[in-house]
Amino acid sequence: MNKENCFQIGYIARTHGVDGGVIIKTENQFPEDIENEGTVFLEIEGLLVPFFISEQGISFRNETSIFTNFDDIAYDNEAAELIGSKVFIERNTILKQNTTELKKTDLLVGYMLIDNKLGQIGKIDAIIRFPKNSVFQVFHGKKEILIPNEPKLILSTNHETQTLLMSLPEGLIAIYLEDNTK
Repeated sequence: MNKENCFQIGYIARTHGVDGGVIIKTENQFPEDIENEGTVFLEIEGLLVPFFISEQGISFRNETSIFTNFDDIAYDNEAAELIGSKVFIERNTILKQNTTELKKTDLLVGYMLIDNKLGQIGKIDAIIRFPKNSVFQVFHGKKEILIPNEPKLILSTNHETQTLLMSLPEGLIAIYLEDNTK
């Protein structure tokens, strides 16, 4: 599985019980539809490795904590080897779901942000949330640019090419790229 086709939902925080159960800590509140996922991918030595969720499925402990067992992991010492592993699911899975709690903009991390006048600005590195506002963090070279996550500015999103086309306010990018060393 290619990382660009996946979305990180969290990481393995610890084991649970003696039968190989794990606790996945998430950064977002996820819709309950995630329970229907049969497979997640763990990043192990830089590669995404599929792990099949056991018949017991997924249990939500709270808004940011999930309990599950994986097929083929039967003991706590086997599960302990997975602690710290990043957990991913396929982007297409979330795009098909009715996501109310999970913001679809979270899926845009890694997408190329393109301004309709200036062209490519850079890849979206993160979504930064402020009270009543969020911004896309983009790096243009070594310069950080914060772009308002405002639906009125978004012209289109292409999930196949992983691009986000926006109409940014005139002068916004110039402010960030201006040489302030004078």
